[in-house]
Amino acid sequence: MDPTVAFLGPNRAVAAWTHIPPSGQVVELRNATQATLADREFDRAVRLFREGLNTYEIHAVTWDGERWSRSVNITNDSLADGAPALAADPSTGRALLAWVKDLSADPSPGTRRQAIYFAEWDGAVWSAPAELFSSAGQNYAPSVAFGDGRTVVVWVEDQDGDMNTVADARLMMATRAGGQWQSLEPVAGVPGGASSPQVALDSQGNALIAFTVFGPGTHLNAEATPHVAYMRGARVDIAPLGNAPGEAPRVLITPEDEALVFFRPLGPAATFASGSGKRSVTTFLRGLGFPDPEHGAGTIAASGALVGRALGDAAPAWGAPRVVASAIDGEWSSFAVALGDPATVYLAAANAFATPIIDQRGFTTYADRMSYLRLAARPNPVVESLALSDPNAGPAQTVTVEATVTNLGLVPLQPGATVTFYMDAPGDPARVIGQVPLAPLAFSTRQTVSASFRSDGRQHLIFAVATNAEDAARLAGRFDAVVVSRPLPTPFNVRAGASPIGEGVLINWNVEASPDIAQFTISRADSAAGPYRPVGTSTVPAFLDEAAPAGVALYYRVASEDAAGQRSAPSEAAATSAGGP
Repeated sequence: MDPTVAFLGPNRAVAAWTHIPPSGQVVELRNATQATLADREFDRAVRLFREGLNTYEIHAVTWDGERWSRSVNITNDSLADGAPALAADPSTGRALLAWVKDLSADPSPGTRRQAIYFAEWDGAVWSAPAELFSSAGQNYAPSVAFGDGRTVVVWVEDQDGDMNTVADARLMMATRAGGQWQSLEPVAGVPGGASSPQVALDSQGNALIAFTVFGPGTHLNAEATPHVAYMRGARVDIAPLGNAPGEAPRVLITPEDEALVFFRPLGPAATFASGSGKRSVTTFLRGLGFPDPEHGAGTIAASGALVGRALGDAAPAWGAPRVVASAIDGEWSSFAVALGDPATVYLAAANAFATPIIDQRGFTTYADRMSYLRLAARPNPVVESLALSDPNAGPAQTVTVEATVTNLGLVPLQPGATVTFYMDAPGDPARVIGQVPLAPLAFSTRQTVSASFRSDGRQHLIFAVATNAEDAARLAGRFDAVVVSRPLPTPFNVRAGASPIGEGVLINWNVEASPDIAQFTISRADSAAGPYRPVGTSTVPAFLDEAAPAGVALYYRVASEDAAGQRSAPSEAAATSAGGP
């Protein structure tokens, strides 16, 4: 369990995990533990549980581009080992593995004492396990990062070892370079109650640590708030990410020094802003908020800020956390993020024991269900919807085209971002209807923009293209959305005359076939110039005006009409009288 992987170079990787003993031993210990719990022998149950943990070891493998090596035992003793954290330096092919070791094999309650151990991969073999840090308390949750020729390890030290208190839990950091540990100390300024740290290094080797800070309570029931600590020399900038509880922070830094922190929010849905629209695959839906009104175990949020060279002497300005993805059903037991390239973040989540599987013996087991999502680690304006005020407008009528734009990138839009509307040929400057600047939209926020044109009575395709300033040339000809301006056909060859079967005037006409026509509206006037007033509707190209006055000249015009009530241009007038042609 607890697998971790890192790249040693192009198509070369190293992986490590906690090895669990063979299933027979696990079943035997589980049955014994259940029996002692049934007999209310709680101390004995704890001893059995610790005996099981003492069989856990750390294993590792490497990938050479074609196959995985045989696994090797990094540890092999009677002490519990687990929670491995791994990082590698692709420039040298070296890696460092840190994990938690229980220094006491005594299974009695209250004897547990955890330390941080490490081993190094030099490109050929692993070094012997060595202690990085131990104390009278508990040390756990290591995280490792490589960069700028050094390795950074962070973890949590619970100073009194009592998991019923949280204020004494502090964030620790160690730095290694040239084969030596150069510093090992608490991170200055971090509030008590630190938990779940994750570390990354910017382009200058500065450490950025995402972690949570517990409020009142114990390690089992206290709510924690996500925080970040950015370390530059002796300076440490610490900031909370919003004010709602969250857990399991994950951090990465792009080559442009844009830091992104992801975590699972655990507060009310109203605490976080969210967009809308389906922009994902499998069981991810972006922007749906929380699966229930109270908790978001099936929701992942993100916050970002510029660090490194772009920051100068200022503190990072972290954006408000925004919903990245929500589970359609169930909850995500764990998730991970990785930078695939400078413009793409990959996010994967597991719904543990989500899928029941019945094997050939009839036994039911449960498999995890994996989901993933791609996110742009850059400004990424996208037209999510496009609509016309009157898709069937006739000649000389003004039509407004309206686009709803969302920034699907994790970086705010920059000045120069626009939406350009084209008629028939996206990217052709001669076919531009209008261009509208976009506001500096943050991740998952929306803006509605519009432009207008005068219909010529013919069918046209209307395109919308959203671009960043630097993308305008590269994305020429691309479009995000398209709608059809399809004026309703105007009836022609209108005839009007006395009804052959009784009183009134019979009007009929011809019209081009169109699926948009719902009915026809017939209008009448007593002069060719009008005014014309509707006298009825018909779903077929004929109409009997039974209310036509007799003995006077009458003029009729016909218009096509769609289901929304939009009408075509009126036909030429046809003249008659109720008494005859």
